[in-house]
Amino acid sequence: MRKVTDPIMSYHRRYRADFGKTFCWSFIAAALLLAAASSSPANAQWKRHTIDDRGRGADGVRLLDIDRDGELDIVTGWEESGHVCVYFAPDIEQRSQPWPRVVVGKQKSVEDAVAISLPGEFAALVVSCHEGNQKQVMVHRLDAKDDKVLTRDLMLQEGRWKSTPIKSCDQVSRWMFATMVNISGAVSGLVVGSKSPDGQVALLYPASGKITAESERIEDWNRVVLQKAGWIMSLIAVDMDADGDEDVLVSDRKGDRRGVYWLEQPESAKRSDPTAWTRHEIGAGNHEVMFIDGDAGEVLATTRDGLTLRFQRTAPDSWTTESLTNPLQIQSGKAVRRIPGSDPLQFVFAANTGVHKMDKGKPGVVLASVEALNDATNVSGPDGVKFDRIELLDVDEDGDLDVITCEERDNLGVFWYENPGQAY
Repeated sequence: MRKVTDPIMSYHRRYRADFGKTFCWSFIAAALLLAAASSSPANAQWKRHTIDDRGRGADGVRLLDIDRDGELDIVTGWEESGHVCVYFAPDIEQRSQPWPRVVVGKQKSVEDAVAISLPGEFAALVVSCHEGNQKQVMVHRLDAKDDKVLTRDLMLQEGRWKSTPIKSCDQVSRWMFATMVNISGAVSGLVVGSKSPDGQVALLYPASGKITAESERIEDWNRVVLQKAGWIMSLIAVDMDADGDEDVLVSDRKGDRRGVYWLEQPESAKRSDPTAWTRHEIGAGNHEVMFIDGDAGEVLATTRDGLTLRFQRTAPDSWTTESLTNPLQIQSGKAVRRIPGSDPLQFVFAANTGVHKMDKGKPGVVLASVEALNDATNVSGPDGVKFDRIELLDVDEDGDLDVITCEERDNLGVFWYENPGQAY
């Protein structure tokens, strides 16, 4: 497989080093998508390429270079099938075909899955969140046995993956989302979110306070409840106050504490004290907010009430709110990806068009501008109604950004839309 050498893919290599988070965009990436979109014919089609459609209820996509070959792979949980899957990026000539897959875990009610890298582990771990009656956060680990070299062939052996629960989360709540966060005084921790009853945002970290090759395994990490919650949708690790550690940007869609806010990470001596994690409000307390995309200066939030909310920071604890009608007046928004540096702001928007009657026949994924919300580019075409998280990546390495997502109602599975624009 060709290694990453061009500027846009080098950007994604730096992205991988930060545990696969895609929330800090480069201006190079923004220029690529904007240039491609503007150069595409009005009737150009975004072709859908299926990565996997063998299960039911694909629920989210997350990225990380799991087999360490220089290319980003995909992790997805299938809620109805109960499968946690890893998809390895094939050679460029094969990326329009189904990708090599391994089922790393089989548990009910998978709501989210993410790959993480920790010191002392032979390979990347996959962490999955489970709701329903399962109520677990599971760790899926490759059993290395006596193997010395990590290879894709080894990782594709389903029988070599072992699943164990994180003890401190077991049967506590209906877990919905997880992300790694850099912790002051330690390398990193895991932040997990759930929904009621007993909904919460919680920090998991080793009792020793530091993650090293000799520290206890993640299954034994402590849990500290940072905030009560109704239904957590997004957890984004980002340094919101420019103090050198990562805070947690949150969207909560239900209950009397719902909205968009961020939790300020305290000094290391106080991180086990939940009262020390100060909550800073951003907005949307009167909306059913879904997935968000944001950083320290701007947050874009989808809602289920016909609006996309744009928050822009004007002071440390002050944000302006701009209420935008959803692209094509779609009522039930689900996910969004901003294109920072675009002026006017452009973004990729995904929806659940199966909720409202007035959304019938509308596309579930579009590329939109804040100045032309009713003239959005149809990305998904007529297929699919319930889309989920979005990742943007130059999958076919032709110089523009493609859209990776999944759909769980019509069982389109996991796939990517090929950007029809000319190479930048």
